[in-house]
Amino acid sequence: MESEDDFSFEQKSLRRVLEESPNDVEILQALAEGYAKSQRWQEAEEAYTRWLEVQPEQVKIVVGRGHVRLELKRLEQAENDFRQVLATSPNHFQARLSLAQCLLSDFKVEEAEAELGRCHQLLPARPEPLVGLAACALERGDLDQAQTQAKEALALDPASTPALTLLGIIHLRRQRYDLAIPVFERVILLNPRDKQGHLYLSQALAKNGELEKAKKHEILFNELEKAQPPGLNRGE
Repeated sequence: MESEDDFSFEQKSLRRVLEESPNDVEILQALAEGYAKSQRWQEAEEAYTRWLEVQPEQVKIVVGRGHVRLELKRLEQAENDFRQVLATSPNHFQARLSLAQCLLSDFKVEEAEAELGRCHQLLPARPEPLVGLAACALERGDLDQAQTQAKEALALDPASTPALTLLGIIHLRRQRYDLAIPVFERVILLNPRDKQGHLYLSQALAKNGELEKAKKHEILFNELEKAQPPGLNRGE
């Protein structure tokens, strides 16, 4: 498995080749996907845009650039990319799911819910639309519906970190810290480097009076925060 350091070394060679063959599709693809994998979003967007100039209207490229723009918080541009794909491929699950994420990030809850409902119809066995619908319900303050949909998502995938995190947040909102703690412990068990998981667990433990344990996870959160390379917008 290629590491970020491996790509940092390799991309210098790729760029040299690209200078000699600026329309080399394989090189452009390697750069775009490599930058995205390394969370170098600005460089990834530039590479995807250049790749699109060589291969216009290729769905895979448009979706890839949309994801990068979503990470860069360029919501309008990302939305345009996903809508471009859906105009010709209305059943493209990932484009519609990502469009819903753009809309929810832009506080367009009703529009996001409509897109997520379509996603759920397309692939009812996938947990992601239910997680998104739960997030919409949470945004509207409907904790009962949010909890129901989060649990439905977990029934489909018990290891879904987004569903677990959302369920934990709901418990926090309800001030049920005793229920939130084991949920966030599960999140961290699945991914010990989940920064937000440590933060939420610290908050739940502190509210539950377990101050020593809370401090431990606060320290871990701060260590992970400092370890994150500058300029990354990675969402948990």
